[in-house]
Amino acid sequence: ADGALGRALPTRDRQPIRLVLEALLGGGALFEPAALVDFARAEPQSYATALELYARGGLSDPACATELWKIALEALGRRLHAGEALGVYGVLAASRRRRKSEGGATVDSLVHARAWGVACLAGGDGLDAIDALAVTLGVGAKYRAAVGAPEPPLPVAKSAPVVAYASLPPLEPVPTSSVVWVGDAASLDAAGAAVAAASRIAVDTEWGESADDDAAAPPALIQAAVGERVYLVDALSLRGTDALGRFVERLLHGEGPLLGFAFEHDRLRLEALLPAATGRPRRPVVDLQRAGHVGLRDACATWLGLRLDKSEQCSDWERR
Repeated sequence: ADGALGRALPTRDRQPIRLVLEALLGGGALFEPAALVDFARAEPQSYATALELYARGGLSDPACATELWKIALEALGRRLHAGEALGVYGVLAASRRRRKSEGGATVDSLVHARAWGVACLAGGDGLDAIDALAVTLGVGAKYRAAVGAPEPPLPVAKSAPVVAYASLPPLEPVPTSSVVWVGDAASLDAAGAAVAAASRIAVDTEWGESADDDAAAPPALIQAAVGERVYLVDALSLRGTDALGRFVERLLHGEGPLLGFAFEHDRLRLEALLPAATGRPRRPVVDLQRAGHVGLRDACATWLGLRLDKSEQCSDWERR
């Protein structure tokens, strides 16, 4: 509903529910603590909204704060980042958008939650849990740099399976013969036809630093795997074309399942490229991150027994 309303607005604002909440808060609206807990439990994707409404309402209910904190930690452990659903992102002074090299939305959300904990938890009780979670999520050093914390005296064990990555054989790259570069309308329509006919597809997106500050900005590159073929779509060069809109519609709408990893980030960016709503049903999404692993490297090691090279993760995806 949030995305549909955002596309209908006459501006580029992709957070219409943020506007509604800000209007309510500006008008002095208050929210019952118990109602915020119920909301956060029912909609954990929107935990940031409950945190911010509690803070902005000047509430002081230790039991409610403790329950909200537990919900937030669980959501953060699943990488449901603040501000990407219904969260009125940016209300707390510590909130900002960090670049991928700084830990991106993961560190941003941890810092956001920590600021809330400092302000709302009695005596700061429970802040050690957010510090440990940062290590569990693999961003301990970047998180500590963001909050100005010293190095811990002892390492905190990861909750992910302990795997000797260096001893694993490498995950080989996709053969170049299976990769198709899609940079014009004709090749894009051909790729779209393959996507529409597929029983299932796997999708990932990449974006450059110019889009780091907007979680709903369009991607620079779309990667779509169909069988043994991988289509690399130059979304940066094709942006604004009818062909790209048709392609994205075929990606998101259809019958076969769509496979992704932490797909919520990709969904927001892909929706920015969609044409007007067609009423076609959305594909069911299988988000592999929610199957119990905290990172793609852990998933590859556990499920495939292979070592994933992530050295190119922070490449300049807008370079052509």
